[in-house]
Amino acid sequence: MTFAFFYRASLGGPDERREQKFATLVGDHFGMSPTNILLTHLYLSAIKDLYNNEIIAYRISRSNDLKLVIETVKDAIKKRDARGVLLHSDQGSQYTSRQYHQLLKAHHIIPSMSRRGNCLDNACMENFFGHLKSEMVDLPTFETEEEMIEAIDQYMYFYNYERCQKKLDYLSPVEYRIAQAA
Repeated sequence: MTFAFFYRASLGGPDERREQKFATLVGDHFGMSPTNILLTHLYLSAIKDLYNNEIIAYRISRSNDLKLVIETVKDAIKKRDARGVLLHSDQGSQYTSRQYHQLLKAHHIIPSMSRRGNCLDNACMENFFGHLKSEMVDLPTFETEEEMIEAIDQYMYFYNYERCQKKLDYLSPVEYRIAQAA
């Protein structure tokens, strides 16, 4: 699996001195029919704001390639100010490519690479994917690719807007972000 982290220390006043971290991971999901015939293999690339655990961008693709990662990062940049963010990633080919580094440079994002073979570097996103897999009902029983994509879309909405988290004072990620901004 591939992943990346965004990190930015705020340059604002005392009320704005929280650290902002994002994380992303590309994970794979298998769609199976009830007779266990493989229908499709999809990759989910997600970026998570570690301040409030909100999934701020995600893409689903049939290929775990540079385009998937680039488009997910572009979506995150559209939703959050990424200037000055430290983007930490594993050493996957997508994250070592010239195009990826040019995108980061163009948006004043600082690249960083994890240590080789250190599974703890992506614990925050592994945790998210664990929740996704355990909380989505009937994950391996989708009949079509569209059913799987719709289920992931529904889960992302649930995770961001409805799923309460102890770390967030038992609020959902969006509720927590709104409460902190008030």
